[in-house]
Amino acid sequence: MDEFADVIDAILNTYKSRWPGNITDLVFLAIEQNPYYLKRYHEFADGDYATTNSMIGRYVKDFTGMKTVTEMGKPQSKLIKTYTQLE
Repeated sequence: MDEFADVIDAILNTYKSRWPGNITDLVFLAIEQNPYYLKRYHEFADGDYATTNSMIGRYVKDFTGMKTVTEMGKPQSKLIKTYTQLE
């Protein structure tokens, strides 16, 4: 995860106030919308997107210190199928 943490840190640090509950989805959306981040994401995943996405979700949760509320469907990002709503 170390080789991709800087990307997630940069995204999370753009939020000046409290993170929204859908922050995990927003992180993936930011990756998807930034060509450099998206390239890094594909390189980091190396074809194993399920594991990579799980690692990113866990990292976001740990970084923010938020707690799991529920699993959500219909994310804004096309990189994921579901995400964890946090509070």
